[in-house]
Amino acid sequence: NIAESRPLEQDIHLTSLGIYNLEVNVSRDRNGVWNHARLKMPPGEEVQPDRVQDASEASKLRLAVDHFLVRDGVVFFRDDFPAGGFSTTAREITVDLKNFSLEPGDDISVAAALQTDHQEQVSVDGSMGLTPLSFALTVQAQELLPAAYAAYYSQAYKGPLGGTINPRADIDGTPEQPLLVKEGSLAWQNASLAFNDKENMTIGQIDVAGLWFSLAENRLEIDSTTYSDGSMNFSRDRQGRWSFLSHNFPILTKLTEAPAEKPVPANERTGPEFSYRIGELAIIDWRFDVHDRLPASPVHLQASEFNLSFENLAAPEKVERPFKFSTLFDRRGTIALEGTASLAAQSVRFDANIGRIPLKLFAPYVAERANLELRDGTFDARLKAAVKPGPDRFEVAFSGDLGISRFHLLDSIYREDLLKW
Repeated sequence: NIAESRPLEQDIHLTSLGIYNLEVNVSRDRNGVWNHARLKMPPGEEVQPDRVQDASEASKLRLAVDHFLVRDGVVFFRDDFPAGGFSTTAREITVDLKNFSLEPGDDISVAAALQTDHQEQVSVDGSMGLTPLSFALTVQAQELLPAAYAAYYSQAYKGPLGGTINPRADIDGTPEQPLLVKEGSLAWQNASLAFNDKENMTIGQIDVAGLWFSLAENRLEIDSTTYSDGSMNFSRDRQGRWSFLSHNFPILTKLTEAPAEKPVPANERTGPEFSYRIGELAIIDWRFDVHDRLPASPVHLQASEFNLSFENLAAPEKVERPFKFSTLFDRRGTIALEGTASLAAQSVRFDANIGRIPLKLFAPYVAERANLELRDGTFDARLKAAVKPGPDRFEVAFSGDLGISRFHLLDSIYREDLLKW
């Protein structure tokens, strides 16, 4: 629908413009070239700058659309650049732009939504301006499947990440503040990754609340992040290889490779140093199951009700923050720590209460070093400890009470008692 317009003066006003059943194909080849990039003019055939300037001086297009809408749109997306490739189709695309204008300072109302073939849903609401480019948008997604995007993180982790993710954030941008994320949140249900065919890590629920990030300030703030109902089972084989360092993690191989000899690049960083603050970080009710097959007699260690919390973690400030830790060890032993720590300074101070730790579980490690058989024993302790970096290594200091009860140690060759109380 066309309102009063003056086309000869390049003044166009539409009351509405609708596009229905739009289909768009977006693709990238193995060389990283997008299909729309091929629409560019060949070198030497670009429009000359003086011609562009003359045209702009003659008259500027004034375009206003009261309501621009897209209904039942479809985007076919294919990306052959990452290893293995990726493809998906976004359907049921709806777009509503109200008060669309090219005039400086005018705000355009934005609302859009789509659904993918994996039943993922994405919506965007807010406003934007074209001159200068600015936006204030609320972005929300439901039931995102990280496993579907495995091609994009295969260089860090080869397998698919399990679970579903529901993120939400307010995203602003202006020439002065290119990216500002506010009121961000994320819920990830049933997250999982595999170490091998039989061992993995699962997290029932990951929650992130109060996320704020400023690109101009290079700062990240999170009110709280929790990792609840986790389980991790892993092992060490006869050659001393831990399963969580498996071939499923190519990034770990790169990190442990000897760096190639090349000049150290000059520090070209400009702007503020990256900083962060996390109001509360909590790991709640985790379980660990570890099989160590390196000793002649394999060792099986278990921990449950594993809980860890930090308050007001921050960097680069080297300030110690409070933390608490507790767990059950082998269903009977207890370990509880409470103190302060600084990740930036790599220092920690804590009080430890340890009770009923069964020493017999560690008998294979004793037998590896001496002809001794540890038959029984229980370890208890109340300690104050501090760890801090030194000139060459970490420095550890502790004081307190240690106790070992029901201790029984044998000579493993002659099967004779050596110590017993």
